[in-house]
This record gives sequence, structure tokens and C-alpha cells, in this order.
Amino acid sequence: MESVPIGDEWVTTDDAIAVRSPYDGHELGQVPSCEADHVARAVAAAVEARRRPFPAWERAAVLDRAAGLLAERVEQFARTIAEEAAKPIKTARVEAQRAVSTFTFAAAEARTLAGRMVPMDASEAGA
Repeated sequence: MESVPIGDEWVTTDDAIAVRSPYDGHELGQVPSCEADHVARAVAAAVEARRRPFPAWERAAVLDRAAGLLAERVEQFARTIAEEAAKPIKTARVEAQRAVSTFTFAAAEARTLAGRMVPMDASEAGA
């Protein structure tokens, strides 16, 4: 049995799906296998969440926190990307660092509310 967050609650599923390396097939981990009811509940929770106020400063704070947490574990994320996608670790490290940049830029953009496209080539990893 696996647990998955849906809205504000943790739901236990009856089954899990093994995530395997495309390189050699070894199991990397497991994710909950959700039923249609779980998906419907998750969509309803997302729709409800969109109805609640989420001011720009709060969005920016969430994005800043995500960037910081990802930056603290960029090597761990890179290794996971490399294993899940059978990518060279050098490529996976660039991808993980680009994700940090994406969250950082998104946080800055959330503060401006200008609605412009964020240029990904604004950082070395995004070039």
C-alpha cells in the first residue's frame, strides 16, 4: 500500500508502480498507482485551490523556497534524473541546475506580475 497527497489529506492506494531504469531495468523506486476516483479528487482539489487567494508575494515565496530546496539537493536530483532517463550525469546536472534557475526566475517574475516570458538563457545552465 502506498500513500499519496490529494488536497489536504493523505490517501492510501492499493497498488504501486515500479519505476525502473531504462538502462538496465533495475528498480529505482515505487510510486502510488491511483484509480480514476483519486484523479477526480485531485482535480477537484486543484480547482478548489485555484479559487483561494494566492497573492504574488506568497507565490514568490513558495517558488523561492522550492529553488532553495532544489539547490540544496541538486546532485541528488541529478543522479535521479540520470538513472530514470539513462542520461549522462553531466547532462543531468545541467538539467537539475536549470530547474533551480527556472524556479528562481519564476519567483522574480511572480513579483513583477508583468506577464512576460522568462528567458531561460538568462542563466548559464539554461543557455
